[in-house]
Amino acid sequence: MDAQLRVETGSSVACGEEDAVHQTAAQCQERERRRIQFRTSLDHARSLTRNLRRNQARASLARIEDCARPLESVRQSLAEVREPKPAQLIVELARV
Repeated sequence: MDAQLRVETGSSVACGEEDAVHQTAAQCQERERRRIQFRTSLDHARSLTRNLRRNQARASLARIEDCARPLESVRQSLAEVREPKPAQLIVELARV
C-alpha cells in the first residue's frame, strides 16, 4: 500500500510539474503575443504621427506660399507705381 501511495504521489507530482511547464509556456506565448501586438500598435501610432506631421508641414508651407503670393503682387504693384511704363507717361503727359 505504501508503494502504491508513492507511485500515485509521484505521478501526481509529475503531472503537476508537466502542467506547470505547459502553463509557463502558455504564459510566455501570451506575453510574447501581447508584446508583438503592443509593438505593432506603437509602429502604427508612429506612422500616423509621421503622416500627421507631414500633412501639418505641407499645410503650413501652403499658408506661407499663400501669404507670399499677395506679398509678391504688392511688390509688383509698388514697382509699377514707382516706375511708370512709357505708355502711362505719355497718357499722363497728355492730360497736362
